[in-house]
Amino acid sequence: MSEFLLPTSERDWQKPPMSEEEAPLMTTIGLVSGDVLTTMEHDGTVTLKELAHELRHWPASLVTMAVGSLIRRGLVRGIQRGQEVVLQHISEEEAHAHHRIGPQAHAF
Repeated sequence: MSEFLLPTSERDWQKPPMSEEEAPLMTTIGLVSGDVLTTMEHDGTVTLKELAHELRHWPASLVTMAVGSLIRRGLVRGIQRGQEVVLQHISEEEAHAHHRIGPQAHAF
């Protein structure tokens, strides 16, 4: 279940949007997660190393955290192959089935 907070006063609504430096970590991970999904939808199966290189405008640590959150949400599958982690985008049908039966153990 997601949760969000609504501004409590009109003054809060009128504040300018946060700069990237002021953005909370969870917002930043959400932005990186969106970039990860967009890249994977375009490129298909990729290694974590390839993904971090493709998204080099983000720190590798944030890309890794975003991938972890997507794996936990059942939108990406991570498979350890030797020294690499192969990432696969999970289809909407698979993601819905994942949420119906609960998270499965990942080979990550």
